[in-house]
Amino acid sequence: MRHSIASAIFLLAMVLFPMSPAGNAQSVTHTCTNASISGNYGYSISGLLSSSGGFAAFGAAGIFTSDGNGNFTGSDSATEGAITARTFTATYTVNSDCTGTAAFADSLGNTAAFNLLVGGGGEAVQFMQTDSGTIIAGEAQRRRAACTVQDVNGSYAFAIHGFYIASNTLQAVVDAGRMSANGNGTLALTDAISQSGTVTSRTIPGTYAINSNCTGLATFNDPNLGSFHANFTVVSSGRRIQFLQSDANFIVTGSAEREFAPAGILSHIASGGFWKTTITLVSLKPTANEVRVNFRADSGAPLTLPMTVTLQGASTTVTASTLDRTIPPGGTLLIETEAPASPTVVGWAQVLSSGPVEGSAIFGASSATGSSEGTAPLDTSAAYDLILPFDETAGFTTGAAFVNLSNTTAASITVTVRDDSGTELGTPTILPDLPANGHTSFAVGTQFPAAVGKRGTIELLDTSGGGIAGLGLRFNVFGSFTSTPIIVKQ
Repeated sequence: MRHSIASAIFLLAMVLFPMSPAGNAQSVTHTCTNASISGNYGYSISGLLSSSGGFAAFGAAGIFTSDGNGNFTGSDSATEGAITARTFTATYTVNSDCTGTAAFADSLGNTAAFNLLVGGGGEAVQFMQTDSGTIIAGEAQRRRAACTVQDVNGSYAFAIHGFYIASNTLQAVVDAGRMSANGNGTLALTDAISQSGTVTSRTIPGTYAINSNCTGLATFNDPNLGSFHANFTVVSSGRRIQFLQSDANFIVTGSAEREFAPAGILSHIASGGFWKTTITLVSLKPTANEVRVNFRADSGAPLTLPMTVTLQGASTTVTASTLDRTIPPGGTLLIETEAPASPTVVGWAQVLSSGPVEGSAIFGASSATGSSEGTAPLDTSAAYDLILPFDETAGFTTGAAFVNLSNTTAASITVTVRDDSGTELGTPTILPDLPANGHTSFAVGTQFPAAVGKRGTIELLDTSGGGIAGLGLRFNVFGSFTSTPIIVKQ
């Protein structure tokens, strides 16, 4: 009886930690309808219009609302060097492959035709104007129905580009840098602006105001170039801001993205095949905390998973490889993934945030004989030399998972296995190179047969310099398992 239970637990570990050096990104087929574009959006477009004298620059930014049945209504500001306010209506058709078309008519008597591409289940829509004589494209993203000044808060990276008119001639301009907002209407801008190839670095103050429909106006005070202004729209729950400069003789558009800092790593995720992973993230920030969770497969590619997300008592179901949420002060975000597919889908998760968070992943296994759980904390270390204690004595087995934290370089990892007396078991080996952002998982007794029947340690040395993180789980004969802390070698 003990032998059969031990065999079952060994099989459980093999399912959770399969030997899969190749990537296992899951392909997902997206099907779209007109209902995929539904609700409130902010958008910006820019490009060129042909004219008798060559080309004229054009930009527009604003908002629209879709009824999900093929109809838009909205308003924007458009410029060819002078700002004009417009309202518009549109009809659209979305095909099953998420492409589509739209026809716009504005309050000034203009019409326009666009090709569409719907992404992220309707979170974003790409536009390209198809009328003769136009070279115009842009993007729409979902926005809230209502916003306040606090929706623009924190540090943002931004880039804007376009043209200004000097002596009736278009001159190129680009501007990039960081913008910080205090959530109460005050801005600070640190950037580098290039006007016709002349680059100037600046640190300047500013102010902003937001309307209830998530549009707003920002004013910046450059002591050398004077004040300048930008209309903007807040989209993606404040994570992105779309800009259109509203000063005369400028046709400049762009966007700002809220910056995130690495908050930690969950070195293993298992979903499906009777496995469920529950991620808990607790915000330690005294104000609203923007959190992004990126899921990746063994190959380092994005890993799309079904998830139930619970925040402030409300649960939603999404399928995605990246999850963005705003956690209130002291709040908790719960993410549960249990894919219906078998075999088990495995990978890892990277947590980014605008403020400090703590958290953990709970691995839950359910079968006809019962259920069990084990927990691994959010790992904030990035090391080059890790030690994993293992137990492969009778009735036990150890699973391990490791992640290459480099975004650009494959990790070369030298592995040394030792028993509990410190004696090396065989000679050091080199794991197959982990790709950038790659992940590997295995049962210790299968990966290193010399460890079977023994206790000891596995030392992993990253010789490529990108840094690694990992976790271990020990499975026992009674059907339960627990995390085995990874030791960072000094």
